[in-house]
Amino acid sequence: EPNHNSLQIEVFVTVLLNLASKSFTHCFSAIAKYHSAFMALKTSEEAQISILSTIFEVWRKHQQLLVILISKLLKSEVIECSSVANWLFSKENSSEFMKSYIWEILNQTIQKSIRSVESLEKELEESKEKLRKKCESQGKSFKSHWFRWTIGRLQQVFFEHHNHVFKYLSTFETLLFTADLDQHILLIFKQFCALRN
Repeated sequence: EPNHNSLQIEVFVTVLLNLASKSFTHCFSAIAKYHSAFMALKTSEEAQISILSTIFEVWRKHQQLLVILISKLLKSEVIECSSVANWLFSKENSSEFMKSYIWEILNQTIQKSIRSVESLEKELEESKEKLRKKCESQGKSFKSHWFRWTIGRLQQVFFEHHNHVFKYLSTFETLLFTADLDQHILLIFKQFCALRN
């Protein structure tokens, strides 16, 4: 059973985009004004793909607007990069596959993913450095309650989202869980990877 209402999404998105069809500015304002409604509708990847499919049906003849709207929805976190990729490569889009706007959407999605990973890497490095300087100045072991709690949360994320983590395992290994990462964190990742075998 789908955990989203396709008809509800289709009606909401179609009406909203038609009401805001005067200009890019009207579309952006509508997305901003009804952001909470979008967030309530995007209950799963399938729901996000339904949002994308409806936008495509409304604006299929205005490819530039499609590119810009999808970029806006990515930035506002209404849709996730993985949903865009799955939608782009779906059977329903096979007739559009050779069109340049599809590849423009894919490229902007990849760039958004890279920026997100870089931001997370920066946050991680800052946190590691901050923790190292707390620990050093106070002469304490880094294996504090906070550290153990955070490691536990990391394990929880891996287990709760194991399908997605395994799907992008090589990407995580290349971009995030590299050899220069703190060995204690890297060990958690390697232990999780070993469960797949």
